[in-house]
Amino acid sequence: MRKVLYVNITRFPIAVERVLSPNLRSRPLVIAPPQSGRAPVWESSDEARSAGILPGMPMAHAKKVCRDLVVLPPRPELYSRVAKDLEEKVIAKTTPLYEVEGHGRFFLDMTGFDHLYPHLPDKALDLQRSILDSFHLEGSFGGATNKLVSKVAAQTKEMDHGICFIKRGGEKDFFAPLPVSVLPPIQKILKRSSKSKSSLCDELNIHTNRDIVELDHFYLQVAFGDDAFPILEMAKGVDLSPIQKSSRKEGHYEGLYLEEETNDLICIQKALLGLVSRGVLFLRGYGKYPGSLQLFIRYSDYKFVHKKKALKALSLDMDILSNVAIDLLHQLIKRRTMIHYMALEFCELVQEEVQLPLFREVNKKKRDDILDAMEDVRRRFGETSLVLGREF
Repeated sequence: MRKVLYVNITRFPIAVERVLSPNLRSRPLVIAPPQSGRAPVWESSDEARSAGILPGMPMAHAKKVCRDLVVLPPRPELYSRVAKDLEEKVIAKTTPLYEVEGHGRFFLDMTGFDHLYPHLPDKALDLQRSILDSFHLEGSFGGATNKLVSKVAAQTKEMDHGICFIKRGGEKDFFAPLPVSVLPPIQKILKRSSKSKSSLCDELNIHTNRDIVELDHFYLQVAFGDDAFPILEMAKGVDLSPIQKSSRKEGHYEGLYLEEETNDLICIQKALLGLVSRGVLFLRGYGKYPGSLQLFIRYSDYKFVHKKKALKALSLDMDILSNVAIDLLHQLIKRRTMIHYMALEFCELVQEEVQLPLFREVNKKKRDDILDAMEDVRRRFGETSLVLGREF
């Protein structure tokens, strides 16, 4: 019998910020860019949501709705780092097969662990305590025979110490009274019709999963087309989707907060070339070669964009990688808004010998010798002790 455990750290950015600042507990809190009134709310606490503040709401309106609202700037690097630590130190040590749905959200395949974990709710309780002791984060847990039911169980209000398990055969009864919005296909339909006064579900008088199960198959087919059968199965609590472990390939990350926010392309290019230089010198020391480059840019209003490009051949040639990075930059910059953060990731690193030409070019040999010398100097006297002239 298949067993799936869903781990959910509710409102992960809010939870992390409250661990760092316990005085923020029980206060209406949002994560949002503080400089712009038109910037949207990234995340809001339960207290802020009770006041009517939801993610996506403009900050100017949010402050009018709640006068004592606490606003914190987003720190995505921090949230990513904590989420990765949580995955490596707790989740990965529980089961070899798990799926990362997002920051603080995991599907764990516990099938076949009957001898090791004979009573799964007890294991969920141990996992909950481990996360609380190691990270001071409170999580909710749902257990079932599939991903969909386990996720919904972890979000239901009928929980015992933050844990809810649905026994095999009880999926249909558990899902019957729940709103149709718990079904992923219905969520997409509701999202498309969010700006209109009524949705397709309202027109058909469909409000709960029981309504879908009891609806005549002909009308179900007319209403939802090719999605009719999947929606009907999900409404019964049936989900055959597998847990897919994300295949993460090794990468190296170089990031930079600009001293002054700017949209001057020349200044931005110089900063980017500095990231290329730092990354190349680092990777040369380990003999690793990137298969692609990915550029990340965050604007002053915290809009985040990124783009990736594969390399034609494995190389640590400074000129080749610089040209690829500049090309990515020109493809990404579509706004006049100033930039305050950039990062360059050297993706899909491999450690192998690259085929060298039989007769090396004299100029290339000189460049390699210079980079070797730079690497030695920087290792002895620090990263900023010696840099390339084009970085100025």
